[in-house]
This record gives sequence, structure tokens and C-alpha cells, in this order.
Amino acid sequence: MDTKTLVANKLTQLEQDIFATYADHSTSSFLCGKGGLPLLYYKLYTIYDQESYRQKAATILDSLLDEISAGLGSSSYCDGLAGLASMLSYLVEHNILDEGAEEFLTQCDTALYQSFLKTASQANLDYLHGALGVAFYFLHRQLATPAVTDTLVLVGEEMLRQLAPTLVPAPGQYVNCGMAHGQLAALMFLVKYLPVAPQPERVEATIRAIVQQVQRYKSTDPTSRSQFPSIVQLRDNTDLFDTTYDIPNGWCYGDTMLSLVLLAASEALHDDELRATATAIALRSTERNTPQKALIVDGAMCHGAAGLAHLYKKWHQATGHPQFRASYEYWIGQTLLMGNRPDGPGGYQKNMGDGIYATTYGLLDGACGIGLVLADFVADSPDEPSDWDRFFALS
Repeated sequence: MDTKTLVANKLTQLEQDIFATYADHSTSSFLCGKGGLPLLYYKLYTIYDQESYRQKAATILDSLLDEISAGLGSSSYCDGLAGLASMLSYLVEHNILDEGAEEFLTQCDTALYQSFLKTASQANLDYLHGALGVAFYFLHRQLATPAVTDTLVLVGEEMLRQLAPTLVPAPGQYVNCGMAHGQLAALMFLVKYLPVAPQPERVEATIRAIVQQVQRYKSTDPTSRSQFPSIVQLRDNTDLFDTTYDIPNGWCYGDTMLSLVLLAASEALHDDELRATATAIALRSTERNTPQKALIVDGAMCHGAAGLAHLYKKWHQATGHPQFRASYEYWIGQTLLMGNRPDGPGGYQKNMGDGIYATTYGLLDGACGIGLVLADFVADSPDEPSDWDRFFALS
């Protein structure tokens, strides 16, 4: 049986298990609960053109809308209104929801802008749980509703103000070099904000400053597991720092994601040298070509096999390099192998460490994200954009 058939069979099992069990076991969280499931069902509908997938998406949406109406208690991108409203805006953009949802999203715009200002004023610039996640909401909204551009500009200019102090970190300070909670998310936001920025030169200067800061932390040891760290602590002399390069290769941290962000920055800045640097980092990362070398222990998007597969698909789309295609196919195979847990949807569970596994349905940490990566493979189009990955700042 060929790989595509194996993946299609696994995807069918995964979807059936999700729909049979998600209502009893998952929260409304966009990234870590059922909040992202409509994206999976929309993807399945586009691949198979089966009305049952659209109906299942509608069932899940109805329950999500009830929970949103009852109040979420959070505005965050991961667990709160910013993530779910981003998903609803995407469905309006793709004509899955009608324009009646626009009135609700307009209310979300107002509420989330106020939340952004409050969270930013507290210097909480986290992507998953802070101001950056809400800022990404306005990027998503602008794609569906260009009238939101004015608010996006206000958000973007405030982000520039908030990021300015972080460009020269103080001695003793911790610097997060990752995507989920760190500098890579800020960098990717600025790249996407640049086309509408009223003063693009300010944005470009900040992009360059963050790129330079991140590159400072590259390992000088050619045998390091990872070329770049997750978190560094600066010493009194800020040219020196403490860190570890013994980290997983994934979306949240790791060389492959970092290289994709540098690639995006190189395109924004029209910088061929930076593009070559990003490509070299990515090619070096393909040498971590076993789960043991890459520290991959489950199938999820965050730092699992499916996420790594998708990152190499993005690199293949960008360059056509056969090594990236080979790495994509390898990690798809590993994703299949990791679907072997008897109690998880499709056999997938999140590895919590110490031999403990948990059933999760989320885009980030569970079955939904895995399903979207497998669905892309079934659709097979190594060169076809996957616009669902905008929710991971990848398109």
C-alpha cells in the first residue's frame, strides 16, 4: 500500500474518532481544544467534496458560538476570543459563514483592540497568550475585511513602540528566541505588517534589529544538536550568555522554524544574503533526520512530527530543493508511525513526559493539527499553498 493511501486511511480514522469524542473531552480553546476543528472539516470538504464534512463543521461551529456568546473569560490567541474570532473571519473569507457573522466580528474588533492596548501596556508581548496574538488577529481580519486596515495600523505602530526596548536587552535579562512566546513571532508579525505600515522604514529597521539579535545566539560549536537556542540569559557582559542548544526541532522552537522566519524577513527586506543564510540553516536542520536526533516524541504541530513535516513542505515550496521534499515525506512517515496509541483519535496522543500521554484535539498540540497536515499530503500538492497555516504565522 502506498504512502498516500496509508495517510488517507489514517486521516479517515482520525476524523471519525475526533467527531465521536471531541464534545465530551475538549475545551473551546482555538489552539488546544475544539476551536480549530472547523478548519479541519473545511479542508476535508475541499478535498473530498462530501457534504457530511460541511455538516460536521456546522455542528462544531454551533457549539463554539454558544460558548463564545456565554463568555470566554480570555482574549488570548491560544485559548480566548482572538483565536476563535480569527477562525470565524477565515470562514467568512472562504464563504463558509455568511456575512451575518461580520456584525459579530465588528464587535470583536472593538473588544480585541481594547484588550490589545491593555495587554501591550503590561509588556506582555507573548504570541499565544499576550498582545502579539491579538495583533495577529487583526492581520487575519484585514484579509477578510480591508476596512480593518486602519485598526491594524494602530496595532502595528503600538507593537513597534513596545518592541523598541527589547531590541537592546539588559544584562541578566532572558531573551526568548522562539515562535510560541518569543522574538520569532514579533519578527513574523512585522514582516506581515510591513506592506500596510505608514512608515515602512521604521518597520524594516526593527526587522533588521531582531534578525541581528537572533543571529547573535547561534552556536559556535559545529556539533551542537541545534544551531539556535530556545531561551538565553544575558550575562553582565551582554556579549556573553547562558543557554542550551539541546532542544527539539519544531514550530515553537528550533532551527527549521527559525530559518523560515529568516526567509520571510529576507523576502521583506529583499536581502539575498539573508535568504542564503536561512536556506543554509534549514538544510543543516535536515541532518536531524530521526526522532531521536530531532527530539520528536509525538505527532503534533507544536514540536512533533506533523509540524516538522509541514515546515519542510514550506521550504520545498520556497526553493524546490529535493532535500526538503525528502524531509517532508520522511516526517509524514514518522507522523503515521506515531499514531499508535490505542486511546487517542487516530491513535494520536500528546506526550506529556514521564511516560504519560493525554488525548488532545487542538491545532497546536493534538489531533486537529495532525489532521490538517495529513489532509495536505492526501491533496498532494507540494507546491499548493496551505492557507490554514496562517494560524501558525506560516502564510
